[in-house]
Amino acid sequence: MQALSQKTSRLGLILLALLTLSTVALFTAASVQIWYATRPNQIASLELDAAVWSLVGTLFAALLLLALSLGLAMAIAGQLWRMQRLVTHAQRLAADQHKRWEAVLEASSDGILLADVQDIVERANPAAQVMFGNPKDQLIGRALRELVPGMPGPEPGQPHAAAAAGNGLPTCYDTEIPSTRDRSFRAHVWSRQLQLQNGTFRLLVIQDLSASIHQTQRLEFLEQRDVLTGLLNRKEFERRMQRMLADSAGSQTNYVLCYIDIDQFKVINDTVGHTAGDALIEQLAALFEVKLNDAVLLARLGGDEFGALFMNYSEARARARCDEMLRSIRAFRFTWNERSFEIAASIGVTAFMPDNDSAVAELAKADVACYVAKLAGRNRVHVYRDGDESAADHHCEMQLVTTISDALNRGRFQLHAQPIVPLGKNGAGLAHYEILVRMLDENMQLVMPGRFIAAAERYNLMPAVDRWVIRELFSTRGAQLRTWYASHPEQFLFAINLSGNSLSDEDFPAFLKHQFEINRVPPASICFEITETSAIGNLRGARGLMRDLAAMGCRFALDDFGSGLSSYSYLRELPVNYLKIDGSFVQDIGHNSVNHALVDSMNHIAHVLGLKTIAEWAEDDATIKQLESMRLDYAQGYATGRPMLITDCDFSAGKIPG
Repeated sequence: MQALSQKTSRLGLILLALLTLSTVALFTAASVQIWYATRPNQIASLELDAAVWSLVGTLFAALLLLALSLGLAMAIAGQLWRMQRLVTHAQRLAADQHKRWEAVLEASSDGILLADVQDIVERANPAAQVMFGNPKDQLIGRALRELVPGMPGPEPGQPHAAAAAGNGLPTCYDTEIPSTRDRSFRAHVWSRQLQLQNGTFRLLVIQDLSASIHQTQRLEFLEQRDVLTGLLNRKEFERRMQRMLADSAGSQTNYVLCYIDIDQFKVINDTVGHTAGDALIEQLAALFEVKLNDAVLLARLGGDEFGALFMNYSEARARARCDEMLRSIRAFRFTWNERSFEIAASIGVTAFMPDNDSAVAELAKADVACYVAKLAGRNRVHVYRDGDESAADHHCEMQLVTTISDALNRGRFQLHAQPIVPLGKNGAGLAHYEILVRMLDENMQLVMPGRFIAAAERYNLMPAVDRWVIRELFSTRGAQLRTWYASHPEQFLFAINLSGNSLSDEDFPAFLKHQFEINRVPPASICFEITETSAIGNLRGARGLMRDLAAMGCRFALDDFGSGLSSYSYLRELPVNYLKIDGSFVQDIGHNSVNHALVDSMNHIAHVLGLKTIAEWAEDDATIKQLESMRLDYAQGYATGRPMLITDCDFSAGKIPG
């Protein structure tokens, strides 16, 4: 149809051109007639009469005019076809758009209502019908205020278009919407006035917040509760307990905290699996909820640990309640896959007033009391008393000894390195590195030296640890040490700590010499650090070992100087090359004039004796500047570099790890 319209228009244009030609023909005929009339003598030889020419021109013009009329008619028809086509296309687009809007309304999960100028519902999409629990015919014709309480705008009966003053601005608010489904739901409502061709309307978009509220409540539950049992988790237990203590501060309210640990729970996990273990925890939690129903707080504190807080309870009453709880646990039988297990528990109890201590501290006391109950044979109640920590600490230390022995057998140690850097123009040589040891427990978690070294020294395990360090370092870094020595024969690379136990070990010197030989490690590339306390405590053994190794080319540093007897006379007795000033004097050197004087004195005496000084615990740039101004030689601490795994370090000349 569009092609036909275009062809008709083109034909009209052609006929319009013929009209122009006819006009020219008429003008030509008239001109000929005039010419004949004015020049009769010049046309005597012509046989045609002027009237004949005039008649021919007139007929030709008439034909052209007729063609012109037809052309105009056809051109007009073509334009009408084109307009009709455009109108049809626009109608089709409008219909498609209407279908799309209808599809949006049908598919939307939000309820959509369209009301007239009197706020009477005219349209309601399926989601709105579901929300309000009414079919479409029961929603259409109802007032919006019946459906959506608290809706802002004009009073009932007042046209909302007038109240809105024609601004068309949307409003948003939350409200509680009743439903015929015997429930109400919280909703977020978006309202706006619309000016359409057929009048003024109000559009309401209603979002049901039930799912969002449920999700929020679920997240709050997961944040506060143990997923398996539904009891409070440890974090929420501590938070609520601390709030209760704060609220009752200054009162005479008595609190009792019970810490319950299931005995031999690991046996069930290992025997019949973790699914059975979870089932046992669920059943015990249900038992505790019944038997400890007067507890103000009840929580699962850990894997097999539970906590209960009682208010206005005496210690004796709580003790009796826990004894009763133990009898209930012993009477409980756990069955899994036709196997039956007897269950027992240990309970620690601590009684306190709200002003005594924090929730965390009281939990720690109850935990210690529970631990003492286990040490005493399990399946019993123990009330916390002063001194319980020492018993628990001793047992923990014994367990740690077992862990150290196992780590030695399985090689669960790591070597770390921390740089010791020269200070400004005062320091001489290149950076070197102290080798530090870290232990991994049975769960491959890092154990810092502060936890295990004291136990290893007390139970004579440090010589074995020292040997592991030397064996590991020499065997893995021997080639690097040889390369270093070839370039820097006067500068050692690694400093290794030796314990006092190793100094007393008669076989240790032979072990050291053997390690140097088999790994071809140049002795001059190694420095040994010996603490001042251990050296003075075994002066003869230390002096003999140090002289033997010094003769081989090794260097020595006296570690933690200032923390022990600190007699300068010992410096002349021991062949040391470096004096490491204890960090307790260094860390506040900028604020403590006494420490400043002591460090200055140690540095001066060391230099007089020809020793280099190393300041420990140099934690910031301000301390570094102080040490430089005092002309110390080296510094070690976080300001110069943190300890890193030895495998992550670059020991090239001048490089500092981290």
